Amino acid sequence: MKLYILFWGIYSIGIVLKLLAKKKGSKRIDNWSDFFLVYALLVLLLVIFSGDPFETPLPQEYQWLVTLFVAWISLWRLYLNPLKERVITIEKDFEGIKKDIHHIKEDVSKIKEYILYTKEKKKK
Repeated sequence: MKLYILFWGIYSIGIVLKLLAKKKGSKRIDNWSDFFLVYALLVLLLVIFSGDPFETPLPQEYQWLVTLFVAWISLWRLYLNPLKERVITIEKDFEGIKKDIHHIKEDVSKIKEYILYTKEKKKK
């Protein structure tokens, strides 16, 4: 039961820090919140493997399911979904860079043709 309480304590600290980081826009607090959330998930695995549930009328399996569900939802909401959004943004930026490079190649080939044309014209 002590490990289960430790999990919820660490998990709560991670959630509070994540919300505080979003409010203040602090990258340092955001990094600490990620550390606490990952550490909470590791403690959760330890709790599950040790078989250390709360003393409640709910069966142990339901406690694990609820805890894993809450951990997964928070992991998705606070870490994986923003990561997905950042990847989409980076892909869009990369597509823009590829278009710019394509235009630069076209311009360089036009300049090359012009230089070769002027050289041939001077030779005649």
